[in-house]
Amino acid sequence: MTDKEERLNQAAEQIRLLEQYSAKIRNENVQTSLRSLISVLGSLKETQYLFDSGEKELKNLYARYLPYLDQILAQYLEISESGNYEAVLKSERELQRTLISLTDAVRKINLILPQDEAADAAASMAAEKMKHAMES
Repeated sequence: MTDKEERLNQAAEQIRLLEQYSAKIRNENVQTSLRSLISVLGSLKETQYLFDSGEKELKNLYARYLPYLDQILAQYLEISESGNYEAVLKSERELQRTLISLTDAVRKINLILPQDEAADAAASMAAEKMKHAMES
């Protein structure tokens, strides 16, 4: 399996996990933020399919940030079932901030992928032009 295929599989798996969490979460604001993240991850998956760049950013996303979010969501569900109103409110606020930050980060990665590839293509074209100029 190529790195690209592995990252596409990771994207699909993360989307599936987040959809499972979304089905369990009762707070409407958290659900809305989670659905927004799921949506941008879906867009990122489509972009990953088209472009091969952004390896460092994608590795960080799938190896660090999304697994960390998984832990946060699991803890949130435990706290939300505890009945401790203040702890639930605090956890919701922190989860909201995390979801918003992560959604913004995924959006930025989604913008970087085509830009990186365009920059690589431009550099290749410039090198090719220079090579032809030197040969002439």
